[in-house]
Amino acid sequence: MQMSGMLTRAFGVRADQIQGCPAGQTLYDIDATMPPGTTKEQFQEMLQNLLVERFHLEFHRERRNFPA
Repeated sequence: MQMSGMLTRAFGVRADQIQGCPAGQTLYDIDATMPPGTTKEQFQEMLQNLLVERFHLEFHRERRNFPA
């Protein structure tokens, strides 16, 4: 999976809502298990933590207005 795909799944956003994602076609394999009954929110939190710990991801959320 590409980094942009991991970010969209981890944060529940569209790819066009992410800025500063490294360009390129590098693919990553993630081999992980989740406890039975893991919710979508718990999965997203686990993936966010993985990205921070393994890839040293730093992020912040920001609201922006765009013309419609």
